[in-house]
Amino acid sequence: MERERKKEKQRTGGTQPYLTGLLSIYQVYYPNLVTLPLRSTNIIFFKSYDRNWSSILRKVKESNAEMLLNQSTERESSRKKKADLSARAPASKRRRRELIPQISASHSAVGDRTSATEKVSLSLDVARVPMIQISSFMEMVEKIDRIEFPSEICVALHDPLLQHIIVHSGDRVIASRFSYWIQHTLVEELLNRSGINKEAEKLLQHLICFMDFLQEGIPVVDTFLQIYLDTWNGADYRPYIMRLIGKLRMKPFTVLKELILEPLRKLFFTSSVYFKCQVILTLTDLTQNYVAVELFRYKDSLMQQEMNSVTSDTLEFTSPECLSLFHEAVEKFNPMHTLQELVKWVMSIANVGLIAENDHTLLTYHVIGYIELLCTLNQKYDVPFLFLPSDLLLSRIILANSAFGCSKLCSILCKYKTSFQALRSLSDQSVPCTDCIGLGQVPQFNSIVVDVCNCFSRSKLYDTKLGLGVSSVRQLVTDVPDVDLAHSNGAFSIYRHQAFTGFARSFWKQSHPQGVKFDPRQISQSQSQKEAYLEYLKNEGLTGVVQFLTMFLRKHSTAN
Repeated sequence: MERERKKEKQRTGGTQPYLTGLLSIYQVYYPNLVTLPLRSTNIIFFKSYDRNWSSILRKVKESNAEMLLNQSTERESSRKKKADLSARAPASKRRRRELIPQISASHSAVGDRTSATEKVSLSLDVARVPMIQISSFMEMVEKIDRIEFPSEICVALHDPLLQHIIVHSGDRVIASRFSYWIQHTLVEELLNRSGINKEAEKLLQHLICFMDFLQEGIPVVDTFLQIYLDTWNGADYRPYIMRLIGKLRMKPFTVLKELILEPLRKLFFTSSVYFKCQVILTLTDLTQNYVAVELFRYKDSLMQQEMNSVTSDTLEFTSPECLSLFHEAVEKFNPMHTLQELVKWVMSIANVGLIAENDHTLLTYHVIGYIELLCTLNQKYDVPFLFLPSDLLLSRIILANSAFGCSKLCSILCKYKTSFQALRSLSDQSVPCTDCIGLGQVPQFNSIVVDVCNCFSRSKLYDTKLGLGVSSVRQLVTDVPDVDLAHSNGAFSIYRHQAFTGFARSFWKQSHPQGVKFDPRQISQSQSQKEAYLEYLKNEGLTGVVQFLTMFLRKHSTAN
């Protein structure tokens, strides 16, 4: 309104300098509102002159000009120094940069690019808050629905607060942006470059931490591993690659074996025992991840996919217990078959690895750790699955030189008994017997228990009159000529076993006068000596053997 009055006064009263000056300012910022022709020459619109104010303005202008000149000089000198240093440095150092940038806001002001929704939000005083302004977890919780994502979403790899926001939002666009960036970066830094660089190591560290936080694998990382493992030398980025393999998503076993397990198998049999231990540990993590996370995630994803295909609805169904940020179409297959075949594959390479490394103690320890995981899967994760290792693999551990390995395996066999009982009760209550994988191995388990009891306590290791099937231990020596099995039955008892002989001799020295000749048969023939020896083994840390014999042997049974 004021603008119209000024224009009307300009028309009626003639040209006035101060009115022309005000209208000129309007024409600069709002040219569509001022249609009067105005002179473009520079004239003085306000003729009142203040010398004191003019001198102050002149001093400020001179000081600002001097400051700008100094800054430009400094920038030019620093630029020349950097150019000289970059010219002297090698090309690899000039290209060095941070793969994960620092966090920044996506825009600094609302301009012409602001969408209609943002303009409405701003007009209603619900302006979005840039992520760079969030400094604490409580502040994030208070403003979580108004936080603006940064322009480069990859900064979430080293920002825990932003990771919480991404998971809370569940935005598929954000997930797609991150997937595209991580796939491109992994290919550029690991596939297209040889050797190891520190920036790529930091990237893998942050990526693994991010996947631990999400508790799920990322599909593009799985795709990258399928390509990378085919040419991997087993040394570059080994700890990080092993961790990523342990977080793979569930796939059909044929795909998993061809793209992941076969490259690992080739490296497994051509590398040192320490690499073999790392592979077994990685496969242990992969099996646990399949049972604890991926089995339920696959079922939920398949259910969501089938519901979307039936209803043809744009709304996506997600399970509140197993929410996946990185959604992908899944192939329909039997996940329990994948799990079962994976366990068989691991057991096979573990057995061959022990043969190749002459039952190395460290490798035996990792194999026992994998068997211990198998015996607790159904109770720990409520899965109708139980797998018993082969008789040959268990026999190698029982007959090995490690007393602690034998003791650990005995405690695992006790856990198997509890797990079989839990699996049987589960099949009687809710799960059909056909869906409980492992119940068919109960006779095999009973045979193994009898064999171990005969080996450690009854001195009937090679007895063929039991009628419980061919013993796995007996099968190793049945075809060996000139072996007197009758005199060798007690060779692997807890008194004469090569792994327990040192403990038996030490117990003999403590319980008998000096000078008495060591005779393990006297320990086995005396009930009081047997109980004292078992107590001695328990005090030495071999509690698994004592627990096994207490659980599976009757009190009146005696050793020969």
